[in-house]
Amino acid sequence: HNVLLPGMTTSFGRFMVKASDNIFLAVNDTSFEITESDIVLQFDRLDETICAPADLVIPFEYQTYGGFNETVTFASTGEPAGLGVAFNPTTATANNTAVTMTLSNTAGVSPGIYPISVIATGTTSSQQVEVMVEILDGSFSDVVLTAPVDGATEISVSPNLDWQGDEAYSSYDLEVATDVAFTNIILMATTAFTEFQADGLLGNTTYFWRVKPKNECGEGNFGTPFSFSTVSVNCASFSAADTPIAISVNGTPTITSTITIINDLLINDVNVTLDLDHSFVSDLVVTLRSPAGTEVVLVSNSCGSADNIAAVFDDDASAFVCNNNPAIGGTVQPIGNLAAFNGESAFGDWVLTVEDTFDEDGGSLDDFTLELCLEGVILPDSDGDGVFDSDDLCPNTPAGSEVDTDGCPVFRFASDNFS
Repeated sequence: HNVLLPGMTTSFGRFMVKASDNIFLAVNDTSFEITESDIVLQFDRLDETICAPADLVIPFEYQTYGGFNETVTFASTGEPAGLGVAFNPTTATANNTAVTMTLSNTAGVSPGIYPISVIATGTTSSQQVEVMVEILDGSFSDVVLTAPVDGATEISVSPNLDWQGDEAYSSYDLEVATDVAFTNIILMATTAFTEFQADGLLGNTTYFWRVKPKNECGEGNFGTPFSFSTVSVNCASFSAADTPIAISVNGTPTITSTITIINDLLINDVNVTLDLDHSFVSDLVVTLRSPAGTEVVLVSNSCGSADNIAAVFDDDASAFVCNNNPAIGGTVQPIGNLAAFNGESAFGDWVLTVEDTFDEDGGSLDDFTLELCLEGVILPDSDGDGVFDSDDLCPNTPAGSEVDTDGCPVFRFASDNFS
């Protein structure tokens, strides 16, 4: 970013650049010197934008220092062929002379960004300043949509919508509707980027989307829309096979319970059911970790001396209110946000961790169940052996059995069973 400093001299200059409304900053490594110049061309800004075919008038002030009183002539270099450049006045002698540079015939050059140098030349001294001029075309071409391709099927309910950008456009309006006439628009957004994630769409539904370009000159029209159909969203419950798990009265134990999901499908929604027997719920920190490593806190040192948790944790519910027994009950909102799991694959181990942070009170985790809504068809595994029912040649395998790829038990002799 180019800046023009006000009139000053220094041998110990430094630049500090900091973020607006934030704490981050950077300072250059070494001091630099600013010396007095005979001529200064003082512009308010060094970046200008014009919409063709209008003319652009750029004001600046001619300043002199150290008694410099020669007559200087104004000129320019770097402008594209066909662009008219005129100065008024064309020469100056006195300090603080107001000058304008007028750019004309902007429609006669190609849209783009042009570095134009303004030069003041005297007998013994000269000075120049570069101004970046962006010339925009007042006409707009339709935006080219790229993904999802028109007519695509089995698309995520949180799809990334992508289109081709153009440096002449500063932003885009996006609309998503359930009909090609866009009478039922369900999402509208404005973005400076060439992609947008459309969250919250319904499963097994056809959508239409279109994009309109905008810049300082105005806005174009929405182009021909694309359509796509979303994948079906299905929900199922998965219960931990390792419960109940005791929580010791002694010390500050941590227990874990694991649910293994073998469906490699994207997550649309997660709810958690807990049945936890424990006096002084305020002793507990309960966390759920996904196979991808994302962690969400359900309960953290809540509800004082009240006992037990028998609740369904759902982002769409109200925040929990502490009662006597159970301390947390019904369908309630967790402390964290379960939507943090959305978009991840459900495949792998889901681990519930219960930390007892205070000595003496114990209990047990009696039930841990996940309700997962996933994008696609959830294939069942009735006996929980890690093989889908459709591929399982040995259904009803006893829990905990080692099985082969067909779901049938693997029998192993002890390592010392030979002579």
